[in-house]
Amino acid sequence: MATITETAGAPGMTMEAPQTPLTPAQHREHPQPDEAQFAALVRARWTVSLILTAVMLAIYFGFIMVLAFRRDLLQVAAGGGMTLGIPVGFGIIITASALTGVYVWWANRRYDGAVRRIIATMHSGQTMKGARHG
Repeated sequence: MATITETAGAPGMTMEAPQTPLTPAQHREHPQPDEAQFAALVRARWTVSLILTAVMLAIYFGFIMVLAFRRDLLQVAAGGGMTLGIPVGFGIIITASALTGVYVWWANRRYDGAVRRIIATMHSGQTMKGARHG
């Protein structure tokens, strides 16, 4: 059995090379997912991603436009020597985190389940026509 010893890393680390290549009989054909179900899942992911991205871009570029053209709105004193621009900037950061949370919530609730259904369908060799997609 061939062994390759790692010389640059930690001493004693070894990695074994494969003994023989796989024969054609050992290669098995992977079942294909239901194309309509997979396309619907991809479409849903893109829709959610693009909506959340558009919302974040609108908020961010709106803030930049206010800074560029109506700076006086953000220079209003908000108390304690702080201007209104500081809490608005923090609000944008919080909004970005919240939108990330929305995506994670959606992915955990809908997307991951749909992926598991597609994988289960592939393993069973059946198609799940009419399955609900999120």
